[in-house]
Amino acid sequence: WSSYRLPTGVVPVAYNLTLELSSLHPPALVYGKVAIELRRNVSRPSPRCLILHASPEMSIDGLAICANETSCTALHVAYYDAEWAQLQVELRAELPHAAHLHVRFSYPLRDKLTG
Repeated sequence: WSSYRLPTGVVPVAYNLTLELSSLHPPALVYGKVAIELRRNVSRPSPRCLILHASPEMSIDGLAICANETSCTALHVAYYDAEWAQLQVELRAELPHAAHLHVRFSYPLRDKLTG
């Protein structure tokens, strides 16, 4: 992927985000997880990757794509573009019309909003 704009073949429909703080005192870490409900534009070819925004300080601790409650496939970050703060996640199979992307992550709490 080589564009600042995100691909249009898949759109997020809803997010379910959970954040937890390890402490209120430095150095505090934020632990989080998000389930992103995705809809694929079936009039376009199935994408070969998903693009997510993430700051360089963020650690991706788990990635999975689920077609339903019991059919999940583990994914990995294939590439990180620091200039645009984008993660590229490779898809090894065709993305169904509806799916959920599950991401577990952590990052140090800071007073800046980036990523």
